Amino acid sequence: MDRKVRKRASSVNSTNPAMKLLEKRRLMFEVHEAYENQLFQFKQQEEDFKLKENEIKQKDEEIQTELLKFCKELQVNETKKKKAISLYQSERTEKDKKIKEIAKLQHDLSQDQQIFENVERKAERLKKYVEYLNSIIKAYPDKYSDLDSITDRYKRLVISHQILKQEHEKMETDCEKMKFTFTQYEKEKNHEVLQLNNDIKEYQKLIEEKMIERNSLLTEKEEEENRITEENLNLGRIFMAIDNINQRCLDGYQKIKQDYEDQNKEKDKAMKQVREEKKPIKQPQDEENFDVKCQQASIKLKQIVQNLNDFKKIIEGCKNEIKNKQK
Repeated sequence: MDRKVRKRASSVNSTNPAMKLLEKRRLMFEVHEAYENQLFQFKQQEEDFKLKENEIKQKDEEIQTELLKFCKELQVNETKKKKAISLYQSERTEKDKKIKEIAKLQHDLSQDQQIFENVERKAERLKKYVEYLNSIIKAYPDKYSDLDSITDRYKRLVISHQILKQEHEKMETDCEKMKFTFTQYEKEKNHEVLQLNNDIKEYQKLIEEKMIERNSLLTEKEEEENRITEENLNLGRIFMAIDNINQRCLDGYQKIKQDYEDQNKEKDKAMKQVREEKKPIKQPQDEENFDVKCQQASIKLKQIVQNLNDFKKIIEGCKNEIKNKQK
């Protein structure tokens, strides 16, 4: 198609402009028709692809469903196989048990047969003695009149012997059970004793640790008590020094010159506070109330500071008066 268009375009180049335009328009229509045809073909191909895709999806879904069914069948077959294997194993174990039981019973049967044969042989050997004894009893019936009672006693003794033998076996089994229970009980008690000994050791370790902690706490308590006594002594000395300074300030307070009336009022208030402080304060019988003493000491220190400030102002006032007089 492109080659044809190129040939026609080359032939058009040789003609006049109008013919060129018509030829180009015709070529455009042809190209558009070719484009439309290709577009239509593409749409048809697209529809075909969609149909094929839907068919492939349907086949895929069918395959998935078949796979699921096959997986379910495999699972069912696996479960059946496992059940069959377990049944086979159980039946095989049962068969082995039965074979062992049959072998044991055959062995017991052979032993019983041997015992029976031995008894029959012994009976055959003893038969002549029985015939001999019967002939003697018939010949001398007076001498063997109590034979029936002897045989009855013998039978009773045999029965009692069997009963005693059974009781003896039962007592032996009970004794074995008692021994087993006693050994188990002894083991349990020994284990409990060991456990208790371990617990005692642990508690002893804890007691030792607590004793060490107690001793350390006692030493800390003694150190704290010593520190408290030293602090109390220092506080007492501080309180005594504050009281001495305050007393000296109060003793020399009346001798100081008063400059201003406002200061006199403040000093009168301070005097009132001091008088109130000098009143006896009820303290507890066992221990001193340091909080009250600290409050009193702080008040006295404030008063001392006020007195020092007043004294400083008075001295400065006196100096100023002396300077004014000298001038």
